[in-house]
Amino acid sequence: MATGKKQTESEMLAEKLLQGWTMLSENCPYCSRVPLMRQRQGKDWCVACSRFAPTNPAQQQQQQQQQQQKQQDEEEDETSDSGSEKSERLASATGEPFELRGSFRLQATPEERLAACSAALKREGEAAAEALKQQHQQQQQQQECSPASTTAESVST
Repeated sequence: MATGKKQTESEMLAEKLLQGWTMLSENCPYCSRVPLMRQRQGKDWCVACSRFAPTNPAQQQQQQQQQQQKQQDEEEDETSDSGSEKSERLASATGEPFELRGSFRLQATPEERLAACSAALKREGEAAAEALKQQHQQQQQQQECSPASTTAESVST
């Protein structure tokens, strides 16, 4: 960008769409933050973590499982405030009843993710349009003021 500010994820998604990339219904197996984008050549790219996703389905499934396990571990670490939770986790592995703790992450459907991305892109577009409109108004005001000042200077001399 010309302004030097960092692009948001929605701006990067929009840029890839304009370049002819396809937005997929699956999230990145590494960061799980944004939908993957597919190049015309078939490679899948994540704009959030700036890397290509694995193309081998087995490798991709393994990566997703590792990411899910990592997220579960992080959630358990956040919610653990006593040593009893470790025994609860072990008990759950044996099939015995256990107490549920922590937050639950709801999975969005592909349609919901697409709608969310579309809404984000729309908001970004509206904000950019408003900024351009304000900039145009400021330029018009400056142009209106500058001819009047040059006319006043020529009359006074």
